[in-house]
Amino acid sequence: MQNANKTSAGFCKPYYFALGDSTTFQLTAAKPLKKILAAFARDYNLSKPHRPAAHQVIILPWHKRKKLPAAILQQLNLPRTGWKTASHPTVTPAIRTWSHAKQDTVFFAIKNISPLDISWVLLHIFAHVIRAGGFPLHAAMLTKDKHAVLISAPGKTGKTTSCLKTRRPWKASCDDQVIVFKNNDHYFSYPLPTLTALPKKAIFQGKTCHPMRLSGIFFLEQATKDSVTPLPPSQAAVLLYQHMQFSSSGKSLFAVFRSRRQLEIKKLENASKLAQTIPCFILRAKLNGHFLQIIEKALRRHPTPASAAQVPLFIDYKPHN
Repeated sequence: MQNANKTSAGFCKPYYFALGDSTTFQLTAAKPLKKILAAFARDYNLSKPHRPAAHQVIILPWHKRKKLPAAILQQLNLPRTGWKTASHPTVTPAIRTWSHAKQDTVFFAIKNISPLDISWVLLHIFAHVIRAGGFPLHAAMLTKDKHAVLISAPGKTGKTTSCLKTRRPWKASCDDQVIVFKNNDHYFSYPLPTLTALPKKAIFQGKTCHPMRLSGIFFLEQATKDSVTPLPPSQAAVLLYQHMQFSSSGKSLFAVFRSRRQLEIKKLENASKLAQTIPCFILRAKLNGHFLQIIEKALRRHPTPASAAQVPLFIDYKPHN
């Protein structure tokens, strides 16, 4: 597991998740879970590792023992002691995690695992993003000229419709959830596929999963007339924090953080800092396609600081074949 191109016996070949801020994650699983991991990698368009990753995520079959098998730790050349176990039987499906204060490796065991359930391993990635100043957000992502805007709203209030009404030169990258992350104190957005529709009916699959520079965030309200209202940073921060709660991951990230309080304080802090940098708006729209024009006008009047456009993005994106 220490070499990205080498697979340990008993584990299937790993996959590679590159967020875009030079942070990389290697995902692998015990061989009985090979097909499930492969389906997850296909849906998320993950690549095969071609260099060592900074973080390891290992998925194990569910078992009743709360202690990691010594044989696995020995095989992976990991310490036998110091692992902290966290069980979450009230979460559906039930999850058990193992983490170590001195290791960049985390183990997941998920009861009755399926390709959809395996997305819970993203909690480790989300935890890293939050600690680094970002967050997962319930939002659609629209792109133009290598820039992204987010349309954030609760479920069934128009995010998917806004994507389906998108017209060129705009393009919809995802309709449900994104990862907002920081790179050199600037913000980028990484689209995720439609989890509720995986694996066969996703509207937006992993082929669009690569990050773009974030130019603005719009909180959607359906209306009979299109309009946009700029938000002061204080109000934008509150809405960002609330829409993190709408995120399916936001409700369950306490499973990875040491405490719920620690998680919530960090999320609110991150929302406040982003609201000082990225312009945020209330978007009232009929969702007939013309709302894109007022989005463009709003961004021209309230552009992202010029310094944000000069930051290089370390993308290690390689489509999964």
